[in-house]
Amino acid sequence: MKHKTNILPQLFAILLIPVLSFIITITAFSSYADCAQVTLAWNSVAESTGYKIYYGSASRAYNAPVDVGNNTSHTLDLASGDYFFAVTAYNGYGESTYSEEAICSIAAPPVAFSVTATAGQNGSITPTGAVSVIQGSSQTFTITPATNYHVSNVLVDGSSVGAVTSYTFSSVTANHTISATFAIDTYTITASAGSNGSISPSGSVTVNKTASQTFTITPATNYHVSNVLVDGVSVGPVTTYTFSNVIQAHTVAATFSIDTHTIKSSSGTNGGVFPAGDIPVNHGSNQSFAISPAQNYHVLDVIVDGVSVGALSSYTFSSVTTDHTISASFAIDTHTITTLAGENGSINPNGPVTVNHGETKQFIIAPNENYHVSDVLVDGTSVGAINSYIFENITTSHTIAASFAHDNRPPIADAGPDQKADENTTVTLNGANSTDIDENDSIVSYAWLQVSGQAVTLSSPEKAQTTFTAPSVDPEGAALMFQLTVTDSKGLTASDSCIVNVCSVNITPIADAGPDQTLKEGDSVILDGSGSSDPDNDTITYLWEQVSGPQVSLSSSSAVKPTFSSGDVGPDGASYTFQLTVTDSGGLKATDTCIVNISYVNIPPVANAGPDQSAVKANVTTLDGSGSSDVDNNITSYRWTQLSGAPVTLSDSSAIKPTFTVPDVGLNGDSLVFQLTVTDNGGLENSDTCTVNVSAIKPPVPDIKANDQDGPITVAKGSRLRISVSLNPGDYAGQKVDWWITANTPGNIWNSYIWGRRLWVSGIRVSYQGALTTVSRTVLDSKKLPAGDYTFYFAIDNNMDKIADSTWSDSVTVHIQ
Repeated sequence: MKHKTNILPQLFAILLIPVLSFIITITAFSSYADCAQVTLAWNSVAESTGYKIYYGSASRAYNAPVDVGNNTSHTLDLASGDYFFAVTAYNGYGESTYSEEAICSIAAPPVAFSVTATAGQNGSITPTGAVSVIQGSSQTFTITPATNYHVSNVLVDGSSVGAVTSYTFSSVTANHTISATFAIDTYTITASAGSNGSISPSGSVTVNKTASQTFTITPATNYHVSNVLVDGVSVGPVTTYTFSNVIQAHTVAATFSIDTHTIKSSSGTNGGVFPAGDIPVNHGSNQSFAISPAQNYHVLDVIVDGVSVGALSSYTFSSVTTDHTISASFAIDTHTITTLAGENGSINPNGPVTVNHGETKQFIIAPNENYHVSDVLVDGTSVGAINSYIFENITTSHTIAASFAHDNRPPIADAGPDQKADENTTVTLNGANSTDIDENDSIVSYAWLQVSGQAVTLSSPEKAQTTFTAPSVDPEGAALMFQLTVTDSKGLTASDSCIVNVCSVNITPIADAGPDQTLKEGDSVILDGSGSSDPDNDTITYLWEQVSGPQVSLSSSSAVKPTFSSGDVGPDGASYTFQLTVTDSGGLKATDTCIVNISYVNIPPVANAGPDQSAVKANVTTLDGSGSSDVDNNITSYRWTQLSGAPVTLSDSSAIKPTFTVPDVGLNGDSLVFQLTVTDNGGLENSDTCTVNVSAIKPPVPDIKANDQDGPITVAKGSRLRISVSLNPGDYAGQKVDWWITANTPGNIWNSYIWGRRLWVSGIRVSYQGALTTVSRTVLDSKKLPAGDYTFYFAIDNNMDKIADSTWSDSVTVHIQ
């Protein structure tokens, strides 16, 4: 930098006051970097109040002035260059002209940059540290490693320029850095491993000169070291290897092999296991074996490691991890003959029957007693109703099925319940509940015959139902016995009887044959009729008759408790039905039956006729025998019979739940007693009864009163007379009828009450036509009736024909005087 000093020019400024003048002088100068500080001073002027400094880069071409106040010196910070300075003074009248100029030149200093050089351990860089370099010049650095070391890298301004040993910065125009690192001399050992194992360390391993390096060879699980090569020469299947005092590069390579296991396979005669013998298998691999039987033989069993895995045709060892064994045994082929015997017969031997290939086998077909072979099917094809069949040279499975049919059985006659009828009334005999238990058979004819009693004429003795008029009888009454004979389509017949007791006063006795019994063959059987009775306490006589079952001899047919021996009934058992007829002193009779089941093994069923019921006329009622049971689960038939009460027709007397329509039993009601007999597949039977109580029908009850009295009553003329009616419809509520409210007045004059108009009219007229309902009404309330006799009527006519032929009525008589 250059500057001028000791310049003391005198400056004069002429203000509005002519005497004003002063001198500006540079009194101090200091420079730094590329700038300097310049201090100016000037003489003071008494007339002035302040000063301004002007400067610029050309003479008299100044920048904006710097007002320094009343100071006579000031320091400026200026960049390098040439400057021209002047000062003015000012007061309240104005500003003076410029003083003489002072001139100052500030020269720019030379530019230098710094290069910082550093070196790591085991080497040096020259020159080192912060090296100053003049702008535009060059600087060279030398990098030197220590003994047994080499330059590792050189970074210039943070970027690698390689492992150089010298570097020159040319035409430097900025600061720089240079750093060097060094590394010991090394050799490379290349380590590699084949699949299924590893070597550690692996890859290119750097080893310092004269150092040692150990490698570990590790096989994968289930593998082992096969070989290790060092510099291409085998050193064996070692698991470690050490290079000592390394002074050159080397290689080490390891290979591996999988572990192996042995599977021993063997077989018995008539077949084989393939492959056979000792089979090597790699660890984790799969090995399949085929098990092949000889012709007409099959695999009996396959044993793997001493444990059966079944009769397989192949077996695979998966993911083998140890030694194993496998062996197979064989057996001749067999075939199955399936036997299917229907009910009531058997096939012997009973299947399924297993036979060897090529064998011959005979089967016997045997029906039960009272049954016969219906058909035999071999492999689904009929071979007829044969009793034996032989399969020869059997080469496949077969089926043999036999069906059996019952020898034709007679139908079951049901003459209906015993009845009680009044003389001169119509009596219906009902055999409609008779049935035929054989499939594809039915009853084709009915024949009614009067067996005893006063002769009557049957309306239709050839039909299931017939009627007759009960004859007139003595006060003691009479018992009429009728027999029904039914014939099935094959000509077999069966008979049953019923008794109609015709009486005027005498009440029929009650027969009680005792409970059904189940005994074993050879037991002594006691029939018990001691429960029989007569409501009139008449003396009764007893008559026991066997109705069904193998014939037996009773000790006394007239005893209250006769006995008999059941004898030998065979394995199918037997069922005996006995009928007890009791006769009172008036000749009226009643019957009851009991069943004695004699069984060898079979347990008889239990009949359950269901609970007693209540019913109403015209309703459909269901009898329910579904509660019946058999411990052998072999109930084969149900038979319903009516024991007493108004006769009804069952929808199906052999159904589990037959229905019937409740008959009209009159105002007094009735009890209908039904007996259910169930039979199992062994022919054993059991019976139970149930009672259907038919409610008496409650008729409408019309009521008419005079002054709240039933009458007759007497009323004084001019007194009040009130006639009121009320009605309880009973069981006829809702039924449409004719209502009649009439009055017969003195002189036999008739009047009628019109219900809807609430007034009386002359003549006999229907009061109202409509449904029966509960009513209560006053129909007359008067004090003006003339003297005489009056009769008031309230009647209900069920015909609804406006004809006064009333069904239910009431009346009240009034005398007015």
